[in-house]
Amino acid sequence: MYDSANPIALYPRKNNARLIAQQGTFTVHGTLRVALDSWITEKAPTSHHRLICKIVFSRKLKSDTVMAELADLGLRRSTIYPDLQNFVLEMKERQGW
Repeated sequence: MYDSANPIALYPRKNNARLIAQQGTFTVHGTLRVALDSWITEKAPTSHHRLICKIVFSRKLKSDTVMAELADLGLRRSTIYPDLQNFVLEMKERQGW
């Protein structure tokens, strides 16, 4: 039985282009007031710890370095916001247009 104090992850119907492109999922939080990453690492069963991780970037890193590393992981402006405007902005940034 589900404990309504805990958060739950949902996979919505993929009936919208943005949800499909962003591989959208949602979390619904229960009555327990704890950050999702903390709940997973501290309260969730051990097998779930590999589902989420927190990435902390040093303030010393330059913005373009961080963006390049995220792009290497497949996270780009056009995959997060899949529309023509963000695709063009991404091209301008990447190609120096």
